[in-house]
Amino acid sequence: MLPRVGEMVEAELLEEKTKKGGWKARHIATGISGPIQNSADVPADAKPGDRVQLIVQYARPNEIAFRYPTQQDIEKRQKGGKK
Repeated sequence: MLPRVGEMVEAELLEEKTKKGGWKARHIATGISGPIQNSADVPADAKPGDRVQLIVQYARPNEIAFRYPTQQDIEKRQKGGKK
């Protein structure tokens, strides 16, 4: 089952990068992979194979995009906001 937009999910960082050199990740539950749209926010010590919590930006049966949670995202979630 596809995750919902805005949902926090577990994903694995991939060795494969986007055309612009950004991170890609695979959603653990579905195996669908896609880009992390704010790759600059992924910690510098992150490496392929790491499991991380990501926010779903969009999800389709054969493609997905993520957002790495920033401090602002975390604060919004703690206050009950979706994003």
